[in-house]
Amino acid sequence: MALWVKRGTPLVFCILLALLAKGLAADRKLSITYNEQCDIPECMGSHLDNQPNLVHVTGTGDNDTVHFLWSSIGTPTFLLARTTHEAQLVVNWAALLQDTTTGSISFKPADSVLYSSALMFTKLIEYNDTEDDGMMKSKDVLVPTVLNGLQWQNTTINQTEFSAMFNTSLGELGDYGTIAMKLTAFSDSGRLTSLPHLPHTENSTQLDLTMQNLTSNYVNTRFALEMMVVGSSNGSGGVELKQDTTIDDQYTPGTFSVLNLKLPNSPEGSYLQWKPVSYVLTERTMENARHVYQYNLDTKRDQIKMPNASIAHAFFSAAEMVQVGAVNISFGITKDGFFKKTNYTSWSASFGYGKPPEEYMTLTVYIVISVGLGLPLIIVVFGGTGVCISKHRQKKRNRSLLTN
Repeated sequence: MALWVKRGTPLVFCILLALLAKGLAADRKLSITYNEQCDIPECMGSHLDNQPNLVHVTGTGDNDTVHFLWSSIGTPTFLLARTTHEAQLVVNWAALLQDTTTGSISFKPADSVLYSSALMFTKLIEYNDTEDDGMMKSKDVLVPTVLNGLQWQNTTINQTEFSAMFNTSLGELGDYGTIAMKLTAFSDSGRLTSLPHLPHTENSTQLDLTMQNLTSNYVNTRFALEMMVVGSSNGSGGVELKQDTTIDDQYTPGTFSVLNLKLPNSPEGSYLQWKPVSYVLTERTMENARHVYQYNLDTKRDQIKMPNASIAHAFFSAAEMVQVGAVNISFGITKDGFFKKTNYTSWSASFGYGKPPEEYMTLTVYIVISVGLGLPLIIVVFGGTGVCISKHRQKKRNRSLLTN
């Protein structure tokens, strides 16, 4: 539910309206399953044996159900689907593991799907930042690692917080180098307690990506990530990347902007939201924060090299992938010592259905602004009034003296 407030609306009314909107927001009942319906031998082994993984989170609301499917089969992908309550997930595991054949993941009945989109993490890019400015440039030496087909291990499911953790390590990423992805679903709106305190809704899931001890082939190595989004559209437009700014950095100190990669649709589409900040130590503090650069969004289908296999391909046909977008982000700033200084980078984003949550000024900021602007005004008003009264009294005295 969106509530719009005109400028000039009294502060107290705004606060009450915000609380009312929070109260009206519909929560969801969550459930989580792992390798649902899988009875083939590949699913019977140990998690350490590169067991296939498919995490399915279901969020049931009053009027619909939101499904989040997470898997590293093929390219690491997160599939979002909004359906009617009658929808049932159907997985053809043999076809899914063979070549992620289109239709190997579906919902029945077919008309129960109201909206769907997907997010894929396609490449990890190492680049030699010889100018030490943090930016990835075409003249830099680039070493891409395709994330399709990596051996993911130790899938951990947390039934209480509705989260899943995926880990991978390969020789080409370093003997001890790891990439970890933690996904967390939510039943209501709010923020996590850890930085960057991204806002979430009952229709979103948060991704926490961690890169640790990756091999550096260059003295000035930094890393970048290529992401792709796909969706089926009803003519509402293509993928958009927008950066919004705010004057309030209370939730993420030192960061005054948020990025929204949007897939428009009617009435609602989906989005990937993140703040341009990463962290170089496990303790997420302002001192350990580093900038994240985003690069031009590519939406030209013929110029985007799509991965060959993923759960997105298992769900969407090529004709259904109407909306396509690819964007790179890179981690690090000038004079931060490059990746090798801490051998650690973590970054968070939120993937969800509907409109991206908007940053708003907190009550504390309103009070600070009110005091900052109001106190000088009060001084001017009362000071001016005092001067006028003093002058008026002086004039009365002068008149009294003249009369006498």
